[in-house]
Amino acid sequence: MQRKENEMKRKIIFSLTIITLLFLLCIGKCQSEHVEEWVPYVPSSQMVDLKYWMLDEISYINVSITFTDGGFNVSDWGTVVRERYEIWVNSKIWDWTGPSILVITTLSHTYSLGRLEEGNYNFTFMAWNIRVKSINFTIVRADPNHNPNHNPNHNPNHNANPDPPVGGIYIPVNKLELLAPYIGLTTLLALAVITVGYVKKRKRDREIIS
Repeated sequence: MQRKENEMKRKIIFSLTIITLLFLLCIGKCQSEHVEEWVPYVPSSQMVDLKYWMLDEISYINVSITFTDGGFNVSDWGTVVRERYEIWVNSKIWDWTGPSILVITTLSHTYSLGRLEEGNYNFTFMAWNIRVKSINFTIVRADPNHNPNHNPNHNPNHNANPDPPVGGIYIPVNKLELLAPYIGLTTLLALAVITVGYVKKRKRDREIIS
């Protein structure tokens, strides 16, 4: 009886050792294959909000980008380029492939478009030469014969025209890599509980037999 119990204990310890080694090998492989670096990223149109307004006859565009975590960076918001009634900027946005804080982050930048003549304009925000989102606005100079306090261009709540979604360069999170430590610990804990329960049961059975 005692020999069978010792043999069962050895099998359980051997199984726990094998599981632990496999778990450590899996973590090492995941870490070796995963390279942490900054990669170019293009946000979707839903992530970008554009607002236009005019102040002292100077036009402004504010661009706000909402990211899902803190692993993003805008290294260059771009320079305003204009060809008649078309205005655009080309930004450089980066995504960190390593771990990052899981908190929604918003980055904003305001472009000064200068004093524009009357007309219908289209402003386009780009990232890595890819069109992300556009907004249309109209410049109308106030008629001196009308109320000078009325400024039809002053509209900070101007909404951007809806654009179709633009896909981005996206690197998905390796969920197995994130959950691997918790899965391994849970497995070890479960085996430990089973082992303790088995030993107590054998001890109780011996007491009943004796």
